[in-house]
Order: sequence, then C-alpha cells, then structure tokens
Amino acid sequence: MTRIEPIPASQSHAANSLWGEQLVEELTGFEYEARTQPRTKLTTEIAVRASNGRGSIFGAPFDAITTDISPSGIGFLHTTAVPDKFLAITIGQNGRRVFVLVEVVRCRAVGSLYEVGARFIRPLDHVES
Repeated sequence: MTRIEPIPASQSHAANSLWGEQLVEELTGFEYEARTQPRTKLTTEIAVRASNGRGSIFGAPFDAITTDISPSGIGFLHTTAVPDKFLAITIGQNGRRVFVLVEVVRCRAVGSLYEVGARFIRPLDHVES
C-alpha cells in the first residue's frame, strides 16, 4: 500500500498532477540507487504494441503512462499486466515521435496498476497505425 491518499476527482488538474508525481516517486524511488544508469522522471503518454522481437508488430495498440527513462530503458504504468516479451513503443508528440523496440524485463502489480520496466533494444523506422 502507498502512503499517498487519493485526491477526489473534483480537485484541480494541478493537484492531480502533484498526486501523480508523488505516486511515481513512491513506486520507483527505491530502485534508483541500484541502477547502473541514472533515471530521469518522465510522465507522459506512450502508445504501446506487442512485437515479435524483430520489429514486426501485431495486436491493438494501448496507451500507458511513463514513470521514468534512462539511457538503457523506460518504465511505465498500465491498467493490466503486459504478457508480451517485446513491445514497440511510440513516444513523443507534435511531429517529434520516436519508435523503439523494447524488451520487457519486469511487470509487477502495484496496487490496481502494473509497473513495467523495459530495456531499449533498438530504434524502429516506424510503427504502423
């Protein structure tokens, strides 16, 4: 259980954003010391699709929220467990998008969400819509 109290939906966007930042800090903060590369907190929406590990993608895309990023990988939260070993993610906005093949190294339940840790494999030319 987290020490963070939920904020009622009627609260302002700024308050909700602060609560989200606190949640991300609590979910991932304890792991920062053990990492070989420093992580940077990053809270943004990404599009995710299953991949075969060679860059081909399949299945319907789903959205997730990132928690952090490092030179070697990315962490994100999703509402259900991610069963696939490889994923193609799309990150960015306003015409500046990056497509990356990642390998899932961790997927664990954290409250009602799932925290996923993924290692960058290589950039992709594009991810089909």
